[in-house]
Amino acid sequence: MSTTTTTTSPPARFDAEGRLLPWTDAEQARHAEAVREGMARLAEIPDEPGEDDRDFFRAMDADRPERPLFEGYY
Repeated sequence: MSTTTTTTSPPARFDAEGRLLPWTDAEQARHAEAVREGMARLAEIPDEPGEDDRDFFRAMDADRPERPLFEGYY
């Protein structure tokens, strides 16, 4: 079973006049690493649907035979 990791951007900081302050180098590096990790996880997703996906597609189409959505994917 896969695990899900949620990453968020660093909180916004403002100066005394209400202007947005830029991220620190450390914040930017952490955010960039999180983006790289997320992209690596996306790259691991196969291009072709797996058997679980095909079962889902079949079930969806069985419920609406007059207008199948996934015909040809299973």
